[in-house]
Amino acid sequence: MDVHENAPLTPAGREIMVGRVIAGQTTKAVAASFGVCVKTVNKWIKRFQAEGAAGLVDRSSRPHRLRRPTVASTIERIAQLRRQRCTGKQIAREVGVSPAPSAGFSPGLA
Repeated sequence: MDVHENAPLTPAGREIMVGRVIAGQTTKAVAASFGVCVKTVNKWIKRFQAEGAAGLVDRSSRPHRLRRPTVASTIERIAQLRRQRCTGKQIAREVGVSPAPSAGFSPGLA
């Protein structure tokens, strides 16, 4: 993920934020100084307590499981059409799936 190097909530910024709370500042004061809500500060504190510094890195927002995953034959057909440089709309018409990128196709499976 591309984050501006001076952004306040990079993993390094989160570590500073958590460090301030551990050093004794209130979560409200730390939240105000970082321009975030108290809930955000608490989220990073909990992750830090559970996982250490590794818990402060960005995570994927992709769901772990899909309710109705796309069948393997459809995924293979989509991959073939993508290799042929077809657009998302062309693929959707041809295969009969939603043109939305999150419609269940996982490029890592093709």
